[in-house]
Amino acid sequence: MPLHVKTGYHELMGTYAGRKIIPILTPHYDVIAVELLGRGDADKPLDVSYAIKAHAELHQEFVDCLGIGKFHVVGHDLGGGIGQIFAVNHLEHLLALTIINTVVYDL
Repeated sequence: MPLHVKTGYHELMGTYAGRKIIPILTPHYDVIAVELLGRGDADKPLDVSYAIKAHAELHQEFVDCLGIGKFHVVGHDLGGGIGQIFAVNHLEHLLALTIINTVVYDL
C-alpha cells in the first residue's frame, strides 16, 4: 500500500526521516519520499511558485505520473500544510492523512 511522505523545510529526506523513520515504515508500506521543490537535492527553478497550494498541485501531478490510485499521506512541517490542501482538493486519492508538527493552512 503506497505511503507518500512529505517533509517540510526543516526536515530533509537525508536526515532524520530518511535514516530513522522511513526504514521502519518500509516493511509495511511502499514508501514514496520526495524533497519539496527547492529543498535538498530537488530542483530550484526561479520561475515557479513555491506557495503551499502550488506544492499541493505538484504533489497531485507527481502521483498521477506514477499512476497511484489511493494512498496514505504523511506530512511534517510545511508538508503537513501541503497534505491538508491535497486532502481537501483530491479526497478521491486519500486513504489517510497524518500530519506531524505542522502548519495549519486556511483554505
